[in-house]
Amino acid sequence: MRPQNYIFSPYKVGEKYFIRSKFSSFVARLKFVFENELVFEEASLIADTGGFSNFLKGEYDKNLEVQHFVDDVILSRAAIVDATLWKNDLLKDRV
Repeated sequence: MRPQNYIFSPYKVGEKYFIRSKFSSFVARLKFVFENELVFEEASLIADTGGFSNFLKGEYDKNLEVQHFVDDVILSRAAIVDATLWKNDLLKDRV
């Protein structure tokens, strides 16, 4: 069931995304879309992607640092610099 203030947007619930905010990058699955926030699950913080294009293709730098969120992540839509679909597995099993 969708929450009461759920809206339509270019983001698709259930899709995986790579998101860059002003200070951080994330890989996660979109759970809910609200007017001013997005809620993600299975989210991982990426400290440094290394080679950006290779990272997006799933070719990770051997020093890739991944930190996992314990609970869902609520991200202000105003904080998003850019986002793209993530076509690789989520990084929940990476340390």
